[in-house]
Amino acid sequence: MKLIKSVFAVFTVCALLALPAQAHFLEIVGTPPAAEKGKPYALTLAFGHPNKGTLLKMDAPTKVEVITPSGTQDLTKEVAKGKEDNTMNVSFTPDADGDYVIVVEGAPYYEKDENQFIAQTAKMIAHVGAEEGDWNKPVGLPVEIVPLSRPYALLEGSSFTGQVLVDGKPAPNTKVEVTLAKCCDPIVLPSTLHDTQTIFTDANGVFTVAMLLSGWWGFAAITEPGKTMKSPDGKDVPVETDGVLWVYTDLMKMK
Repeated sequence: MKLIKSVFAVFTVCALLALPAQAHFLEIVGTPPAAEKGKPYALTLAFGHPNKGTLLKMDAPTKVEVITPSGTQDLTKEVAKGKEDNTMNVSFTPDADGDYVIVVEGAPYYEKDENQFIAQTAKMIAHVGAEEGDWNKPVGLPVEIVPLSRPYALLEGSSFTGQVLVDGKPAPNTKVEVTLAKCCDPIVLPSTLHDTQTIFTDANGVFTVAMLLSGWWGFAAITEPGKTMKSPDGKDVPVETDGVLWVYTDLMKMK
């Protein structure tokens, strides 16, 4: 299995293991550390197990848009096949200072080993300029992680706090899976359980995670609202509905 390279990282590809209930993440990551006004900002989209570097074949997203300081730009038709297997690329050009919320609605993915569909909507907040924007405002996703910590200009070792909303309301006792797609060097972990961290939100839907290393961190809020879809063999199977957020932590450098 070849090494998968992207504009933002080099992931180590491990052999696929028949493990149940591996964490899935719809990846939406941009070129770190920040966007710049007047320059194209490249995004790479993928779906799989970023902690392992394993990318699964996915259908084209049903919607890709960027919420800009002045409105919403639909990028769905601009998504193109990536240079690497199982990746897609899209870009936009910021025209003003402020926050740019990129939202990707993934097509439901049938996970045979779990006999269910996984429907994820992911977002990432890119920033332009020296002043903070309105990064803690929800954008109205069915399952959404709203940052309570600024989601950009983060250093390794920072903690991140977010609130899970389901249909716009705080979601208590909701499972949140946490992963790190580490830049450049492979991560040596003690066991497969260390691949993904699992926490639950408090009574207000809030969670906090320490991000000890630099790189792209993904948070996935997992819900099972009771919906079903037809599996490839024609049977009704459950649909797991997730909200994903990606943030980047920069390497701390000493002079």
